[in-house]
Amino acid sequence: MKRLIPTLVLVICTIQLNPAYAFSLFSKTIQGSGHLEKQTRMLPAFNRIDSETTGRVEIIQGNQESITIESDDNIIPAIETVVENGGLKIRHKRIDLNTKTLNIIVRVKELKSINLAGSGSIYAKPLTAKKLTINTAGSGTVELSKLDVSNVSVNLGGSGSVQVQELQSSDLDVSLGAVAHLNLQAMSIY
Repeated sequence: MKRLIPTLVLVICTIQLNPAYAFSLFSKTIQGSGHLEKQTRMLPAFNRIDSETTGRVEIIQGNQESITIESDDNIIPAIETVVENGGLKIRHKRIDLNTKTLNIIVRVKELKSINLAGSGSIYAKPLTAKKLTINTAGSGTVELSKLDVSNVSVNLGGSGSVQVQELQSSDLDVSLGAVAHLNLQAMSIY
């Protein structure tokens, strides 16, 4: 009992002083096996992407909805892809994934919203839509090229960044927060 009390005090102090460390005490880490594989999952229709992953997400506009995940064979099952209320959610089933490769290709017919939370990245080229909303929270990066959208709304929170090259739009609305970064190049407003 005499040793238990000092140990509990130490754990409580650690949790108070460093919540991130305390969080890692209660989370599970999956170490990548080093054996890369690809898995394609067919999906029902969606028009919004909500990415909460640390991986690289590439958006390809096409005639069907699907997702292809490339990573370690033991990491792929931990990537959850769920379509709810018209939105594709990409997230980890387990909190901490330790892998060098996590590439995700999302194929979508029509896209209205891109939402990135955390430190992942999203890329798309080209992309056509009537209206597109881009939201970031955290330190993630969104890079879009050859974007032809009538109405674009960009909302940046945290320290994330959005880069858009070759934008054609009739309406652009931007909201920047904290230390976010927005880079627009070769813009054409019609």
